Amino acid sequence: DGGNLFSPFTASVNLGLGTTTPLARIAVGGTSGAHPMVLVDARTGFANNLMDLQVASSSKFKVDTNGALTVASTITLQNAETIANTTDNFIAITAATTTFSGAITLDGASASSTVAGGVIVAGKIRNTNANSIGWSVVAGANA
Repeated sequence: DGGNLFSPFTASVNLGLGTTTPLARIAVGGTSGAHPMVLVDARTGFANNLMDLQVASSSKFKVDTNGALTVASTITLQNAETIANTTDNFIAITAATTTFSGAITLDGASASSTVAGGVIVAGKIRNTNANSIGWSVVAGANA
């Protein structure tokens, strides 16, 4: 049927590749080696998503051919830091620590950036374009 492979198994059966005891609908097992456990290698010219994980036909996690990730919800990192798209189309970053190392770039041609909780700068603040850097104190905020 058009190159599709159909399974005669029912939905209650787990399929194991490299394992005789699959713990999920599709389980891939193996030993350490030079090859990845899962490899997606699209042919030149492929223009769709390499991976699209869905729940009830709604995409939750996608990887496109450029390696860009699309995540439908909050990203939780190893140490419980989170990155979330808020309902008003802002990005919220939370962390147990208040220390960030490296460069933080806030870029908006006609927008402003808001940091809740205050900012302590140990180093230089640099303006890389002709726009001015403005500061304002929010009513009720500690000075």
